[in-house]
This record gives sequence, C-alpha cells and structure tokens, in this order.
Amino acid sequence: AAVPQAVLPAKGIVVNPLFKAGFACANPTCQFVVSQNSEDGNYCCKKCHWRHASQSKSCKKKHNWECAKKFYEYGMQRAPHRPPDEPYPVEEVQDGAVQTCDASG
Repeated sequence: AAVPQAVLPAKGIVVNPLFKAGFACANPTCQFVVSQNSEDGNYCCKKCHWRHASQSKSCKKKHNWECAKKFYEYGMQRAPHRPPDEPYPVEEVQDGAVQTCDASG
C-alpha cells in the first residue's frame, strides 16, 4: 500500500514516507534514519549518499550540515536505494576535486 505524502507547511518540503515509517538510511554503513525531506532520497543526507555512491573515505565529515543525525533504533529496516533528487557529482570527487567534498559539508 502506498503511503500518502505529507508536506511540512513551514518549510514547503515533501516528507519522505519512509521517514514517517521509521526506516534506516539506505547507506549500509550509516547509523541514522532517512531524511524527512523527500528530496534527499532514501538517505539521511546528500553527503551520505555521495559517500555510499563514490565509496569515498577521503572526506573527514561523513554527513553535511543538513543531516538531522538522528540515530536509528535497533531492528529498523534499511531503506531501499533511492538517490537524492539532485545528488552531489560523484565523478568530480573521484577525480580528486576536493572542493566538492568540502562544499558538501
């Protein structure tokens, strides 16, 4: 059954139904829940998706400032992969563009 989308009126964003249903971030190495903002895909933040997609370990920060950093609870189901609507460019970072890594948090 499809979960209806909710909108946070104060921010004008569509709430991710998997946030409301209590799913963990799609990155298997992440310990946070999915973002409530549907634009972040099924990840806790764009930076976490970027780290998962690029397999990068070069950035000091694993999450950006937009991440709520809300820990998931034991037994929560992992969300299926769904990238953010506007993901960070993986190719640039893999080629050593430190600016993309720094700009993302």
